[in-house]
Amino acid sequence: MCIICVKPSGVEFPSKNVMKACFENNPDGAGFAFPKDGEVQIYKGFMSFKKFWRAFRRFELDKSVPVVFHFRIATSAGINRPCTHPFPVSDDYKSLRSLTCTTDLAIAHNGVLTNVKPTNSLSDTMVFIKDYLAQVKDELLQSETVRVAIEKFTVGSKFAVMSGSGELLMLGAGWIQEKGLYFSNDTFEEDRFSWRKWYDGLYRNEADYGTWVKDDNGEWHQVYGASTSKKDRSYYDWQDERDSLTSAAYEEWRQNNSKDKSLVYGPGGGEIYKYAQSMLSAVPCPLCDGEMMIYDEDGLILYHCLSCDEWLLEEDVDALWREREVETGERAYRVSGRC
Repeated sequence: MCIICVKPSGVEFPSKNVMKACFENNPDGAGFAFPKDGEVQIYKGFMSFKKFWRAFRRFELDKSVPVVFHFRIATSAGINRPCTHPFPVSDDYKSLRSLTCTTDLAIAHNGVLTNVKPTNSLSDTMVFIKDYLAQVKDELLQSETVRVAIEKFTVGSKFAVMSGSGELLMLGAGWIQEKGLYFSNDTFEEDRFSWRKWYDGLYRNEADYGTWVKDDNGEWHQVYGASTSKKDRSYYDWQDERDSLTSAAYEEWRQNNSKDKSLVYGPGGGEIYKYAQSMLSAVPCPLCDGEMMIYDEDGLILYHCLSCDEWLLEEDVDALWREREVETGERAYRVSGRC
């Protein structure tokens, strides 16, 4: 069934918990779109909440930027990355299946379209865009007649449309407004939890109080080793704060945790836990042209594409770009400083 979340300009973003609830209740892939320099940027194909959240947060958008989020439940064409939303309003097959693209008009859909026939590779939404909406694209935002016709043809569905200028259009009845945000149904509602219960469940005794990080495997690690009787509630979520954990913080943790000291809620045997500093790469992925994050794993430089989800060594990025240069004549990017 899916859920759309529309964040207009000037409205605060939905919290991480709200977006996580959207994903967990609609777990077949997510994406988002926002305007930039007169065009709409679409990023989609995130099949885990961790990847979605990490990709969204790197843009550091302020609340003046409108955003359309979509979280999918697959009803046709299977569970796969290309069928996640949003989509460009286009009749081009490749563009509809692209995981990152720039367009002048983007759209997300919640509902099932019984009047169109999906294919093995195109969902009902994609077929509807390709065969119908792309033909009236120039009239979609301006013509009331076109909008009424769309709503009559797609009874029970909701659509969110965004233009390159940031103009938003919502079609269909039954939108839920919450703190200035618009949701296409109520699957954004998160399970409430008791902070006290969670806090007491994490810490077993006074010696465990301090600052901890949660790693990619969901395990907790004490960053600042000194215990305190003040019950300091200073936590770092590994995904939220990995870029703000400085080398000084790691060094302090390392000095306070000798190799013969086993960590509480962490890997046994006193392993020294290290984290990767990360940053956005200016070089696109040589495989799909998606944006990549750079990770420094103890001196080993890794590139992770947020679109095709490939992990590449620094030298592999250079080698693949050189292959593309030979095959297509495109300018080859360099990341390692070596020819």
